[in-house]
Amino acid sequence: ALEMFGQSLGADRVGLHEMSGGGSRGDRPVTDEWLAEGVRSIGRSIAVSELGGDVSTLLRAGRMLVVHDVSSDLTSDTAKAIFAGSDVGALIAVPKIRDGQLAAVLFVHSREPRVWTLFD
Repeated sequence: ALEMFGQSLGADRVGLHEMSGGGSRGDRPVTDEWLAEGVRSIGRSIAVSELGGDVSTLLRAGRMLVVHDVSSDLTSDTAKAIFAGSDVGALIAVPKIRDGQLAAVLFVHSREPRVWTLFD
């Protein structure tokens, strides 16, 4: 399913990342991940708090995050560095809230900046 989803969006990486510790930590490994040819796995867990206030606030509130260009759209230098280190130029992150807490994030990554549309 992730492969079909990723290919239909023209994405480079699609995956599901489960949270633990009340949604504040991403210390569980990425549960499932599809990679386009030549794309490497994220390879590590990322705590939501590492990504800075703007990103973590949106995700914890259950709001989708859409970033067209990681280098210019994010305010946190730490988040920019984390995503750049994972070869992410643009992303969509869709949170899943369970019992009022961030439980998981479905993510879609593009290696290059791109303008995501309503159809994505």
